[in-house]
Amino acid sequence: MSNLTRLKVALVAFLGLLLALLIFTDLPDMGRSPVDAVFFVTTPADGGPGSLRSAIFGADRATVQARIVLQTEFVELTTPLPPLINPEGIVLESEHQRTELRVADLGPRPVLGDGAEGGVVRGVEIRDPAGLGILVRSERVQLERVTLVDCVTGVHVAANVDRMVLLDSRLDDNETGVRIESAGTGLRLESNEFARNRTAIAAIAPRPGGLPLGGQPLRVKGNTFEEDQTGVLVSSLAATIDQNRFARIGGTAIHVATSTSRVLANQILDGRHTGILLDGTVGAAVIENEVGRNEAIGIHLRSARNSSVRTNHLYSNGYGITTMYDQGTSPNVVADNLVVDHRHDGIVVLAGAPILRSNRVLRSGVAGIRLLDMTSADGPTVEAQPLLSDNTLSGNQADDPVRAVFDGGGRRDIDG
Repeated sequence: MSNLTRLKVALVAFLGLLLALLIFTDLPDMGRSPVDAVFFVTTPADGGPGSLRSAIFGADRATVQARIVLQTEFVELTTPLPPLINPEGIVLESEHQRTELRVADLGPRPVLGDGAEGGVVRGVEIRDPAGLGILVRSERVQLERVTLVDCVTGVHVAANVDRMVLLDSRLDDNETGVRIESAGTGLRLESNEFARNRTAIAAIAPRPGGLPLGGQPLRVKGNTFEEDQTGVLVSSLAATIDQNRFARIGGTAIHVATSTSRVLANQILDGRHTGILLDGTVGAAVIENEVGRNEAIGIHLRSARNSSVRTNHLYSNGYGITTMYDQGTSPNVVADNLVVDHRHDGIVVLAGAPILRSNRVLRSGVAGIRLLDMTSADGPTVEAQPLLSDNTLSGNQADDPVRAVFDGGGRRDIDG
């Protein structure tokens, strides 16, 4: 066989092999996005090439996790955006410090809404949407460096959502900053700033429910709250509220209702009403908080059971610690607290039988400890019968416990 013939045979074999590869190899679909599909937003317009709307359509069609990069400093929105529904997740982030989504009145529709797990929104600002800023309906969603201002609700976490995280974000002047309707596991709000919201955080499960075995309670950690009407409201779900700073709150800084929660190492100063309220809680704990200069009450327990208030530092509030309607069969424990310089009474017990142990109550304007029996025209008197053990009372106007009767219209001193 000549060299030319060999060359022809080799060429035919090579072309045959190439054809087989083209036929039998699963080539990429040219309509698909590549791995880590990236879509760039290059125009602030509401639609068209390079718009956020076009990028979301492309990211939703991708078969892998998609990334949308906001290269403009703002985006104009006149109609609702499509939801983020890529099942592999979408990362929406600004190339700048933040990109503002300027919205017209969208009614009850959210400005941003997810429908798939694992999404990330980073560096987005939403102002005055006359409705809902961000709706979270899926698991493993992370919101980071978002700003929400003048919303009816800034972030709404729907029922049955697990592992949602809000980090390093700012929520100002909203009716509700964050509304959580899920009693799920692994929800975390950390290192955010809240200011002038009617309610900064409202975590209200539709019905009481326990965490699954090994589940993690809602975590509210390391946030700052300034001049909100209510700081944190938690009802019907478990939460750990720790290392937050509250300043000049108009109502109650931390209100825990009918849930087993822990309130740890928070600073609550200069509020116009109450620092911490345990309202019908069972097994809650309030430990190592600094509560000072609140006009009404530092720490208030109302119809709580088997809850503990320990090693807190309270000073210069209207009243220090007050307990109402404590259940004697499951008494609350108030122990090892420093209660100093209150305008009125240091500790007040109204119609209950808590355990008061090893507290230091100093320099109260009236009584160090006041015991109020509850009476009414149509029922028996319920006495205040706390167990007092090793408390130190010094420098109060009255260092011995003062007993009085409360009849609903006010109190009548019996002694002191």
